[in-house]
Amino acid sequence: MTDTPVVLIRTALDAGELLPLGEQLAAAGLRPVDCPRPSLGSIRGEADSVAEQLRDLAHGPVHVVGASYSAAVALALASHRPDLVSRLTLVEPPPAGTAYDGVFRGLCEEMVADQRERGTAAALDGFMGALAGDDWRARQESLRAGSVGEIEAGAEAFFTADLAALLGWSFSDEEAAAVACPALVVQGAATRPMFAAMAERVARLVPQAALEIVPGADHLAASTHPVEVAGLISAATASR
Repeated sequence: MTDTPVVLIRTALDAGELLPLGEQLAAAGLRPVDCPRPSLGSIRGEADSVAEQLRDLAHGPVHVVGASYSAAVALALASHRPDLVSRLTLVEPPPAGTAYDGVFRGLCEEMVADQRERGTAAALDGFMGALAGDDWRARQESLRAGSVGEIEAGAEAFFTADLAALLGWSFSDEEAAAVACPALVVQGAATRPMFAAMAERVARLVPQAALEIVPGADHLAASTHPVEVAGLISAATASR
């Protein structure tokens, strides 16, 4: 197993979403490290918090992985603290700077309003139902036992802080150009157009980026297809 850590930044809502991916990375001989992040209502603020953890974790730059929400945190980290990131993997980053900005912002605003009007439990059912189907609880438990409880535990922070962070986040062309390390952008083949557009944008604007598509996967590629995503990460790591 390599001594260089592969840091998995926890994503929103489900604190353990990347654990299966970490297991597959370990099986491939890499050293995954779980990286918690505070829900601060600010992508840049959370990137700064992760930066503090990285300084304590290693004596040099490390491979950073983010999925969905935490891909935004990873992008902010890599663009503003390039000295801490040697390689970047972004699985299904959220839209910013694409033609779908208005659509995405509208969805986030609707979810915030839904939580205020109907409460966290009802809003969570609405969000997860739209994302993964009405049987989302059974689907989640089939992917990882205990994940529904973790999702329910993270729901309050998701609706009150994480969505606000996404609404306040932007990612400029200049920030993309400031990412100095190789970057792997992973997209599910069946993802929504808004996420596909962002994956294509990042792959186009980040100087050393490559885009890989996971067949059969959607926005939840990191949790539904951990073997395939880990294989892409392992291959990219070996090619340096």
